[in-house]
Amino acid sequence: MPYVINGARRGGRALAATLAVALVSAGPAMAGDTSVKGAASNPDGCVVENDLTSPFTSWSDFASYALAPGGNFETGAADWTLTKNAGVGSGNQPYQIVSTADGNSLELPAGSVATSPPMCIDSTYPYFRLFARKLNTGKSGLKVNVMYLDNKGNLKGSTSGEVRSNANDWALTDAFSIGVTFDPDLYNGAAPVRFQFSAGKDTNWKIDDLYVDPYARR
Repeated sequence: MPYVINGARRGGRALAATLAVALVSAGPAMAGDTSVKGAASNPDGCVVENDLTSPFTSWSDFASYALAPGGNFETGAADWTLTKNAGVGSGNQPYQIVSTADGNSLELPAGSVATSPPMCIDSTYPYFRLFARKLNTGKSGLKVNVMYLDNKGNLKGSTSGEVRSNANDWALTDAFSIGVTFDPDLYNGAAPVRFQFSAGKDTNWKIDDLYVDPYARR
C-alpha cells in the first residue's frame, strides 16, 4: 500500500510526496511582548540567519531550505528534548541528499515525544519537510506540531498534520505549514519556534533531515 498524503500544499506548486505529516513541539517557556494578537514572542531577540541548500531536487522540489537545528542527527540530539526512550540510532534515509557520510536518524518508540531546539524564523518561512519511516505494523501515526511562546510566556502549538503509512520504507513528506503568526513590528517579525514529534501508542518511527522552507523570501 502507498503512503497516504494528508498535508498542506503550497499554492501553485504541488510537491511529490509519499507521507502524510503532522507536527507538534514543546519547549521551555520564555516571556516576551507582541502587539499582534496571537503572535509568537521573541524575548531573546533572535535574528533570522539560516544557511540555505536545495536538498530535494530529486523529488522535483528545487526550492531552497534551511536545516533545522540538529535536524540531521549526525552529531546526536543533545539539544533536543526526548522522552520515553526516544534517541539517535544508526540508519539514515538512503537518498544521500547532502552527504554520503550521513548515518544517523532519530528513533521514536511508541508513546515517545521528541522536541527540537528553537529555530529562529519569520513569516517568510511558512513550510517544512522531512523524511520519516514507520518501523512496525501499528496503526497510529506520528503527530507533528509547531510550538511557540505568546506574549505572556505561555507555550502554544500549531498543528501541522500527522504522518501515516502502510509501508515500512523511508519516504519524504509533503510540505507542511508552520501555522504561526509573527509580529512584523517586533524584531523584524522574527521569533523562535520548536518542532515536536509524538509517536502513537502502537507505532515506532524514525525521522531524519528536518528542513524548513523560506518560500516567501524568494
